[in-house]
Amino acid sequence: MNILFYIVTVIIVLAIQALQMFGNVEGLFFILRPVVAFLELFLSTTFTYYEGIGFISPDLHINISKACSGVNFFSMTFLMLVFSFISKLKGVKLKWLALIDFLVFSYLLTIFVNGSRIIVTVFVMNLGVFPARYEAIVHQTLGVFFYLGFLLLTHIIYTKLIKKLGETYEEII
Repeated sequence: MNILFYIVTVIIVLAIQALQMFGNVEGLFFILRPVVAFLELFLSTTFTYYEGIGFISPDLHINISKACSGVNFFSMTFLMLVFSFISKLKGVKLKWLALIDFLVFSYLLTIFVNGSRIIVTVFVMNLGVFPARYEAIVHQTLGVFFYLGFLLLTHIIYTKLIKKLGETYEEII
């Protein structure tokens, strides 16, 4: 029965990845707009949307575009949760509820983690410790630490949550 949930998950992820690969910036508004709103709230700045380019903050000199959408993290988080935990749940209804939970949680986590990553990157680059030519390396390195750290934390938290479900949890050794 788990194969159905795996197939549905892969179809959802492929659709989201297709938006990233073949779509334009507007196709990713579902994830870009909340990230931009998060940044505007915490950085006290405004972003202006430029068609085909993305959201630009003239104050901070940053562009939030397709490459900064966090779609890959969203996909990885969703895949990790489904492939790690669906098989450990008993009952089709609980599995469907978990699938929806995993999707919504992955989406919300992506907005938070991606926004936080951008905020920390802006802060670190404004410290002036790294020359401007290292901006891309700093940006990518912080991204790796943020994304990997939150993937691990998410796995730990869901492991504990699912074990608390008691009889609906099936221990797999």
